[in-house]
Amino acid sequence: MSNLDVIYYSLLVLFSMLVGVFGYNRNIGSLLAFCISIFMTPVIGFIITLWTNNYRVKPPSSSTFVRVVGVLLVFIGILIASVSLYFLNQYSNSEIVNTYPSFIYIKLGAGLFFLGLFNIENGKGQSLAYLASKDIQQTDFHDIKEETEAGTIQPVPNIQYKDNDKKADKSKTGWMGNKIMVLSITLAICSYFIIDHFDFFNSSVMEIDNLDSWRNKEILTKDEKSLSYISQMLNGNTQTISVKGVPKANNGDWSFIIPNNWKVYYGDQPHVIFKMGDTSNPNVAIVISGNNLNYDFKDEDINDFFSSNELVQEIVRSRGISLFENKILINGIPGYMAETAFTHSQFDQELKIRTLTYFFIDNKSLFNLSCSVVTDDVEDNLSLKMKENIEFFRMVAGSVSFE
Repeated sequence: MSNLDVIYYSLLVLFSMLVGVFGYNRNIGSLLAFCISIFMTPVIGFIITLWTNNYRVKPPSSSTFVRVVGVLLVFIGILIASVSLYFLNQYSNSEIVNTYPSFIYIKLGAGLFFLGLFNIENGKGQSLAYLASKDIQQTDFHDIKEETEAGTIQPVPNIQYKDNDKKADKSKTGWMGNKIMVLSITLAICSYFIIDHFDFFNSSVMEIDNLDSWRNKEILTKDEKSLSYISQMLNGNTQTISVKGVPKANNGDWSFIIPNNWKVYYGDQPHVIFKMGDTSNPNVAIVISGNNLNYDFKDEDINDFFSSNELVQEIVRSRGISLFENKILINGIPGYMAETAFTHSQFDQELKIRTLTYFFIDNKSLFNLSCSVVTDDVEDNLSLKMKENIEFFRMVAGSVSFE
């Protein structure tokens, strides 16, 4: 943790505590005011706390609708936080994904959870600040009305209590009595649109770096085999593989670069064009496949294709569990990227496979360049193996050249 992080979190806790102190005599109470400020920023926490009333002036009214809203907020908060934690766990070992935004969603989910708790208690006609008060026992809130009438608490002008109820006269309080519920619904709707319209980890198009750009980057992998491949790629000890003229490539005209010590074989399956790998390292392989779409694509057609095409989704899903998907640009050409994990039975062995696949379109055909790490050892960590080879795989994808 950097010094800036320490300063940031210290200020976050400090300002959240101040909001908590401000919420001491308000219906929300110190604890929930503090928690909402921690997870939804002190600014939002202060606004919510400010919108709640002083429990001695205007205790909350019982409302089934407010309780229902509270339950929904709790459910939405748990759902957002749980999904975010799941994706964070799935992606934590991959270099492909920026996991930082998942923490934002976790905080949002936790904030909505605590806001929901407040609405549940508020809908019961209870104030957490009142219940937490040291000198008052937990009781129903018409007791405040009794204390006011007895003169223990000074009544406030324009607040009237009905004889049979806890509710203030609506003609005096107006719609503002439900303002915290309105704010809660607004936050829930905003959360829905955030989740629905933005990818958890990267909503923008990812541009694949070309091979030249890697010459100025720090290489992070420590794996000897991967470092050997990267060295060959950067030093020009390579071979160029072209799909031009290969029958299965369906008039495709593009090429890419791989290390010089790799062996290339023609594929024996219907759509597999090439298979390639290092004979001394069977745990890493690259496969090139193609599907003839018989359609002359324009640039806008390609964007639409990768936004909602069922064929790409079918290919991705057929390869097992989808861990990550995103639109990409390969040398200016729109494409799609997916990381998948699956098992494959071969003779008496069960192979664990993790694949990073790059999809793109050339001359009426959909091509996919699949970079895989493979193991038959159940104890092997494929996430770690993918991380060790991800830079090499990215270099291969970045070397794709369209004629």
